[in-house]
Amino acid sequence: MADIDRFKHVNDDQGHQVGDQILTAIGDTFRDVLGDEAVFRYGGDEFAMIVRLPSLAAAEELAEEIRRRVEAAFSDFDLTVSIGIALYSEAESPEKLVYHADAAMYAAKAAGKNRVRVWARDAVTVPGRSAAAAD
Repeated sequence: MADIDRFKHVNDDQGHQVGDQILTAIGDTFRDVLGDEAVFRYGGDEFAMIVRLPSLAAAEELAEEIRRRVEAAFSDFDLTVSIGIALYSEAESPEKLVYHADAAMYAAKAAGKNRVRVWARDAVTVPGRSAAAAD
């Protein structure tokens, strides 16, 4: 799951037409990295991405690539994304998968935005660090 950080300010300051153009452009950025069939607008300024990858490390790398591209491409608007990663193998249902990814995304926002977080049974973790070392 990904949420655009500070998107409300774009709509408030630039208008909804510009906001809609930016939503489309950010969705295009996600699709450039993941492909057309993996990206879905979930609502408002949230996107869901479903990707089959060989490892959690690959998911973290992909999420970081998306985060960096959005940060670079939309710096004029001061827009970034907070991304939450969840593994299907750790969810009891599709609903739980979405819940896990959403919880990880909100942990990324709470940690300061423009971050990637991974959901884990014992805690939301920072990619590349143990749960005990997480923010």
